[in-house]
Amino acid sequence: MRRAGRLAAALLGVALGPGALAMTTHMLFTRLAFTLPTAARPLHTKDSPGTAAGQVAILTPTQGVDFSPYLLRLIGSIKQNWYAVIPDTAKMGDKGKVVLRFRIQRDGTIFAKEPTVESSSRKEPLDRAAILAIRNTAPFERLPDAFHGPCIELRFTFLYNEKVEPKK
Repeated sequence: MRRAGRLAAALLGVALGPGALAMTTHMLFTRLAFTLPTAARPLHTKDSPGTAAGQVAILTPTQGVDFSPYLLRLIGSIKQNWYAVIPDTAKMGDKGKVVLRFRIQRDGTIFAKEPTVESSSRKEPLDRAAILAIRNTAPFERLPDAFHGPCIELRFTFLYNEKVEPKK
């Protein structure tokens, strides 16, 4: 079995026999999308099996604060919780895109009725998994001390078996 297949199997916590690489291939295309705003420095992540990459946008003015380290940790936590709730239909190749918005308060909590669905996949299990990933991760870390606003608003894009669209 190829190294990528073994790594994906280890990350998924499953033992793969011969020919089982096809199942992990589907997971290669399940992604959490993120893009940093222009005010933040570029974020370089390497895509690997069982991991996610894609688009997160800070919708709030950043006051010149570099949120890159904060977002890296946030994305890692959300990905871990997302993988725990990804529906079987997505693991078998179901496609969809879910865009969520939510605000993180200074103490790391989110507002009770958030996240909100900005764009639905029109597939309830996919939408529910994305929402649960955010809710199960909260509360988040406190916002950086250098940021003096009451909260930051984020837009997260969850892609199920779809490619990340390049920024134009």
